[in-house]
Amino acid sequence: MIMPMTMKLEDLYTPDILALTTDIRHLGRLPQADATARMRARLCGSRIHVMLAVKDGRIINFAQELAACALAQASAAILSHHVIGTEARTMFAVHDAFENMIRNNGPAPEGIWSALEILRPVHHVPERHESVLLPFRAVCRALKEAGYAPE
Repeated sequence: MIMPMTMKLEDLYTPDILALTTDIRHLGRLPQADATARMRARLCGSRIHVMLAVKDGRIINFAQELAACALAQASAAILSHHVIGTEARTMFAVHDAFENMIRNNGPAPEGIWSALEILRPVHHVPERHESVLLPFRAVCRALKEAGYAPE
């Protein structure tokens, strides 16, 4: 999809992106979390609290509490569909690829994470980069807290 170099903020809120905001899974708390992270996007005020259970380097359970803008919600929805079962090293790689896509218009993450392509238009609105990356940053922060580090 080719987008103009400048676009209006309201152009980001496509029906597909808005539909994702109603499909967020794993909302709530995870009492036996191995790691948690709370983060906030400064510009829009979106907040997320992620909780992870990790075994042998793989995310085996996940929960999130979210008070966020539609873009962060859409990102959290995609994350929530695929995070359980993902290895920590893969999660860091997905975060990096997603950030590269958003900041530099790089290629979308591959495999099941290619669903993040729907958020590519955010590339054209730099003030929304932090919002859309927020859920992935929070999971990576929690993984680091649990002792995992990017390779």
